[in-house]
Amino acid sequence: MKTLIPLVMMFALAGCGSDSVVSNAAAPPDNVVGDVGGKGLSDPANAGAREQALKAAAPAPTDGMGWHWNPAANSASFGPSPAISAFAIACTGGRIVANRFDGAPHGAQATMSFTGNGKAASLPAKTVGDTTGLESRWEASVVPSDTTQAVARVFIGQAPVEISLPGTTTLVTRPSPLPGRAIAACRA
Repeated sequence: MKTLIPLVMMFALAGCGSDSVVSNAAAPPDNVVGDVGGKGLSDPANAGAREQALKAAAPAPTDGMGWHWNPAANSASFGPSPAISAFAIACTGGRIVANRFDGAPHGAQATMSFTGNGKAASLPAKTVGDTTGLESRWEASVVPSDTTQAVARVFIGQAPVEISLPGTTTLVTRPSPLPGRAIAACRA
């Protein structure tokens, strides 16, 4: 054992002075961005590939639904018909009121998020409706401001817009100028 230890130490020290690994190392190409060079790696090693896959899997606008304008109420609604809505935004009493018609827990508060066309905005929301939750909905009611203008800008463009709240199904709407029109009605 006494003769084996010096022999192992000698081999270990011999490797320390060698720079053969360093001189033979390959530098990554200059045009690599993020982890693009990690092709073939699975998650989470290749976050770039994961992000591309998520973008490709974005849901299409909800089939059978479209935007409807009600000039008497200065409101835009998204749903299968003007009488049945999944989402509505209106100028009511000088306030912008956005409603997401999806059962909401009594007394809850959350953020109603709008994402699309390379932009994102949000409004504070709370639940309103009966205490059993059968007729409850999420509602954001705010005075016109830079925040509401940011919501209007999310809808400007040709891409679908996602409207989401915690615990609800994300609603994917078709692009439309109508939500911005409802917001503009309050600013006038």
